[in-house]
Amino acid sequence: MGDTATNNNVDSDDSVVDPATGLTLRQKNLIMDSWEIIGSRQMQKKNGVNFFLELFKAYPDQQEFFPLFRDKSQEELATSSKMRAHATTVMYQIGSFVGNLDDPECLVALVEKVARNHLNRGITIKEFEELRIMFSPFLKKYLGDEATPALLEAWDKLLAVMNTIVGGVAKEQGLLNNTT
Repeated sequence: MGDTATNNNVDSDDSVVDPATGLTLRQKNLIMDSWEIIGSRQMQKKNGVNFFLELFKAYPDQQEFFPLFRDKSQEELATSSKMRAHATTVMYQIGSFVGNLDDPECLVALVEKVARNHLNRGITIKEFEELRIMFSPFLKKYLGDEATPALLEAWDKLLAVMNTIVGGVAKEQGLLNNTT
């Protein structure tokens, strides 16, 4: 993976930046290539559960947003069918973001939909930002040496852009002051 994204007979010019995502073609390829590993059919459920376990470990207050997961230990969550179901749904959602990196209008619409859904449940920009912060350590843990600095930077840039979109939705809904 790593730098193999440049071997796909695709221009890997880092000087051309997509104005909607802020990502170069190389960064998009790194994200897509890494998602083939993390979000693969064989690994998405397991990695999704691990993602939530890591999120709840780093930010225990986030677990309170999930009535089904409140007061559950990491061990209980790791074996919960409801956690597996939710984790799978989230992995499909992230996969749809990755799958639409080349269709910025659709990507923005998908992020806005997720933002409205989460903001309406009391989840704020703070929680989205915490997710962005913990995503790099998650990638390092589950991708190992494949989690190159360039890959981590690409994912962080994508998540930062997504959080900007979430902030825009929060502002439209008059929630911006409640989300910082």
